[in-house]
Amino acid sequence: MALPYRRALLVGGTTSLVLCVGALLVGSYFDKGEEARAEPHVRAAVTAYFDAVVAEDYAGAYRRFCKFKELTPSLDLFREKYLREKVSSYEVVHIRVQRANDTGEIGRADVYLKVTGSGHLKQLYGVRLEEDGVWRVCTGGADTVFPGEKIGT
Repeated sequence: MALPYRRALLVGGTTSLVLCVGALLVGSYFDKGEEARAEPHVRAAVTAYFDAVVAEDYAGAYRRFCKFKELTPSLDLFREKYLREKVSSYEVVHIRVQRANDTGEIGRADVYLKVTGSGHLKQLYGVRLEEDGVWRVCTGGADTVFPGEKIGT
């Protein structure tokens, strides 16, 4: 009598394990698919933002900027930053999208900037999917200057 009981437990336990592992793999596959589908939207947001900056359409770029209640600069401060650091060209070199538990989907964009008088900068920009369903560029960071390097665009 003990043998059929053990066999049933073994078959049931193995089946449960296979189903759980399969569910994790399928869930991971579909989650990566969502990230891949979001990448063109992140690239489009970054491109639209820097197209506006290069064209000196600072109000247009500001509309594409993340809105953090107390951390968002006024349009005048935003404009002043880009008047001091005039971006004459840019190149988006890498995009990553990931899901964060507390903020939903976020993206990262590595961007080479050509800033008049400062050479070339490589910056990492955060890109966030906001509550209104629009991807917006957030503050950049991690400046690296490449004085002699030539970039496209």
